Amino acid sequence: MYLMRMSTPKEAVLLLEEPELHTHPSLLRLTSNAIIKTYSERSNQVFVSTHSLEFIEPIIEEARKSGLRENDLRIYRLILREGKLNFEYYTLSEAEEAVKKLEWDLRS
Repeated sequence: MYLMRMSTPKEAVLLLEEPELHTHPSLLRLTSNAIIKTYSERSNQVFVSTHSLEFIEPIIEEARKSGLRENDLRIYRLILREGKLNFEYYTLSEAEEAVKKLEWDLRS
């Protein structure tokens, strides 16, 4: 993931599909840090798909530590309702609050 920060051009668009797969849990924070840094230091847009709440939590924490603003990080939740695909999105604070509530699972 650190190679991602060094090797991508500025203002690039990065698509990462489930970067937490085959990653030791202790490395999730490093991966999250690399994703946030490539956004903040290189002005890259980073789109990440995941089913892992355990990966969303460190992304939110790293975004907070890096001083990202509310709309710098958006988490989209896709929901299939009655055969139609819908979405909701959460700003940084909204995602942080949603993760804290047990009844809200951003993965579903």
